[in-house]
Amino acid sequence: MGSKRRVEMHRLNWDIEFYKDIFTNNGFVITEPAEFMVDDVKKKSLYGPRSILYGTTYDDENAFLERHRCACGEFKGRMFEGEVCPLCHTKVEAKDNNIKYTGWISLGEHCIINPYYYTRLGDCFGKNTLAEIVDQKTIVDVDGNRRPVTADDLENPPNHPFYGIGLVDFRFRFEEIVDWFKKKKKKKENELNNVLKEVNSVFTSHIPIYSTLLRPQSSTSDTFYYNSIDRNINPLISLSDKIKGSEDIDRAYILNRIQKRVNDLWEQNFELLHGKEGIIRGQILGGALNYTSRNVICPDPTLRDDQVDLSYHTFLGLFKFKILHYLMKLEDISLSKADAQWRAAYKFDPKIYEIMNFIVQKEQAMILMNRNPTLIIVWCR
Repeated sequence: MGSKRRVEMHRLNWDIEFYKDIFTNNGFVITEPAEFMVDDVKKKSLYGPRSILYGTTYDDENAFLERHRCACGEFKGRMFEGEVCPLCHTKVEAKDNNIKYTGWISLGEHCIINPYYYTRLGDCFGKNTLAEIVDQKTIVDVDGNRRPVTADDLENPPNHPFYGIGLVDFRFRFEEIVDWFKKKKKKKENELNNVLKEVNSVFTSHIPIYSTLLRPQSSTSDTFYYNSIDRNINPLISLSDKIKGSEDIDRAYILNRIQKRVNDLWEQNFELLHGKEGIIRGQILGGALNYTSRNVICPDPTLRDDQVDLSYHTFLGLFKFKILHYLMKLEDISLSKADAQWRAAYKFDPKIYEIMNFIVQKEQAMILMNRNPTLIIVWCR
């Protein structure tokens, strides 16, 4: 009797993941812009969002050379393997690309809302309501004194008492605010209770920037292509620097800009994954697969319910390499001669047809048939 299996999923705490990556040497802190100029030539910054620490990608001219390198990348190539770099004091050794290696943008003592929880809270409070709470609003009087906006200052006051308090106060008053909305929105009470249980993960001081292997870019003399995600990553680095030495008057504005850009990054990543244009459906499920074909499905009363007819030309294309294999074995000919016979078989060839029947009997080929727009998939045991 098989035992039952259970899969447990936990929400990631970005702050905890940051320290885990740093302590296990599986990540680094992004402290520099993406590139810098040396003798009018652009080079990747070691601690930038496109750092060589991520590993090489197809756009790197010296990708093969850089498979052997020290930590700082000053010494590259197998000729230096085992030598210690005089700059970073690490050995030159083979560096496989680690897709889990992560760069982190640090906000220091400041926090934003993890975009996952921002989405959940937006569903509970109302997306516009949450936005008007975390976007700090102040009024400056004629004497230059600043004070928070109150309901009395608004022509159309909101239906909650937290308008414009900003991210900092939202964090310190988080439980109070959630309790208030629990009473006002009974249908969301259970969801808000679950968020309260995970309160340690709601706010974060660190933003993960994943591997450049998943953020490709390339350039030619005429064009420059880069992933749209980098449009938000590069400004985030500048904003993270500004927030650390900011004055009170600027801090709320900078934090809100960081929050919006991180939220945009979150949405962009999901846009890349779902929908017809997404990576999974558009490039993986919609890509070229072995033993797949699109055919018109027609009923045939002469077949049993576990049988299907496959046209000669469909079989010829789907099983090309198996047909070539058996031609080479049965007739003791080279691959080029077998390929020539296969190409000529677009006109019905009795010998090829016999091989097809042999494959059906020997391989016990099976078909998964589905409706449009999915494909007919054929596989062998």
